Amino acid sequence: MRKPKRGVAESDLGNPSESGFVLASTKRGRRFWADPSPRANPSLVMITSPSQLGHRVVTSINIQTISPTQISGSAVDWTALINAILNGGLQVGSSNIEDKALLAKHIADAILTTAMFAASIKPVELVDTLPANADATLGRVVFLTTDYKLYRGTGTAWTVVVPTTDLSGTISTAQLAALAVTADKIAANTITAGQIAAGAISATEIAAGAVVAGKIAANAITAAGAEIADATIGSAKIIDASITSAKIGNLEVKSANIENLTVGTGKVATRAITTPVSALGASDPLTVTYPTQQTAVSAAITTHGEVVQVSVAGVYARAVAGNPSGLTFTVKRGATTVFTSAVLNAQAFEIGYAFNFSDTPGAGTYTYYVYVDSNQNSSYIYNRTINLLEVMK
Repeated sequence: MRKPKRGVAESDLGNPSESGFVLASTKRGRRFWADPSPRANPSLVMITSPSQLGHRVVTSINIQTISPTQISGSAVDWTALINAILNGGLQVGSSNIEDKALLAKHIADAILTTAMFAASIKPVELVDTLPANADATLGRVVFLTTDYKLYRGTGTAWTVVVPTTDLSGTISTAQLAALAVTADKIAANTITAGQIAAGAISATEIAAGAVVAGKIAANAITAAGAEIADATIGSAKIIDASITSAKIGNLEVKSANIENLTVGTGKVATRAITTPVSALGASDPLTVTYPTQQTAVSAAITTHGEVVQVSVAGVYARAVAGNPSGLTFTVKRGATTVFTSAVLNAQAFEIGYAFNFSDTPGAGTYTYYVYVDSNQNSSYIYNRTINLLEVMK
């Protein structure tokens, strides 16, 4: 190589195309301007640091020992070499670049593609449409911009599922989608009464036959609360001998509810079917003096509007003196005459008398009187009685 004249500074040479020299250095790092003519030995040319070539600057290039075989042709065309460096046409291998010499500022924007990454490195890709399952290679990750989710390739499909074993901490209600928790996600015996809101369980949530007697509080079911539907309780649901008289309303038991020959006399209240009244005349014998009417006997009865059977009986005899006489009996209900007998002729011996009739006085309290008249002379009456009987049923 031909060195420049002594005392000529690097900056004074200006553009190498004008001076005919290029900046070079020895293997020991001494820099000098060299004549790039074909007769120079190209194997001695090294560019080890940024250098000014004319008015353009080449940076971050460390080219060592450029041989003719690295440039097309059998000899080094230094003009082509310089232009290749200036125009980016020179291919620099990894062995030509110092470790850690490549900085972020040396990499142009958007120049790196996924193909430039090693096979073990899978960068996240931004997509607006999820790729087909055929492209879901194992380890590939894409971010779908339409739903803001990360999808991972399993080799056959895309998935966003995160195994529950990889979850830590707690999941709040805000992180649960509506209707996301189903029955098979809840462990047995997990939900207690404290987790159930008041009034949350209705009849549709309770299985048929699920509520047993042990689950019902004492006195919780009442007729007043309408918990029992009409015509729901059958005889099989009633304990034997559990219904008392207080549980049966007035007039609720009809004849159809009573079996034949079931009611005995002990079950019938006093005077519930009939109302019997009887009376016996006092002070025997009673002297019937002509023409005065005498009260033979009387009795009072409280009726219910049914028929009253009236029976009158006694024994009478004429006077010892043997004087003839005749007796007439009259029965009155209060002041109302309800019966008058025929004249009974007196005999010299005692003779009995009796008569029966029916009266319908209506409901109320009445007194029945038996009066006796003699049509002549006097007579005696013994054992005079009256029986009143109202037959209701």
